[in-house]
Amino acid sequence: MSTIDLYIDLRTARNKIRETSKGKPRNLTPEELDILLTGQARILNLLTQTWPVRTGDSKNAWRVKLKTKPTLGYQVSNAMDYASYVFRAGEKAGGPLYNILIAQVFTDIITDINTQIAQVVDIQLARMEQDEQYTGELEELERINRVESARVLRKASARARPLIRARRRPGRRFAQ
Repeated sequence: MSTIDLYIDLRTARNKIRETSKGKPRNLTPEELDILLTGQARILNLLTQTWPVRTGDSKNAWRVKLKTKPTLGYQVSNAMDYASYVFRAGEKAGGPLYNILIAQVFTDIITDINTQIAQVVDIQLARMEQDEQYTGELEELERINRVESARVLRKASARARPLIRARRRPGRRFAQ
């Protein structure tokens, strides 16, 4: 008898998330984490709702845990020693029930998670592009302001020089 312990790697979502950090790992944003936690709950719900029940022990033994490090994915497990031998009544085709359910998880839930993560990341990338454009515009305005300020200061200084020279009177000393 054997338990079920498998890992669902979210490689597509992980790669999409890394686009916002130039390929380097980074912490998840609240939106991304919310999508992944919702996906975790959906996987657990799918497994428990479609799992056959005689005593309820193996149904209640399902665990789905979100892993963010070292890779992004879900650890799916069922600690009941007979869980890998559960079939639907009268069915043997397609293998054990958990294989059929995990395939359904991939086709339904993981595809949806990848789509949602892609949408969130695309929005983040658009915001980053706008921020970079805005920062570039601000830097250009600051540069123009510095050049213009220096030009105005030079003009004012050039106008003030003759006045300063006129106020100085050679040979006159102040008493100490």
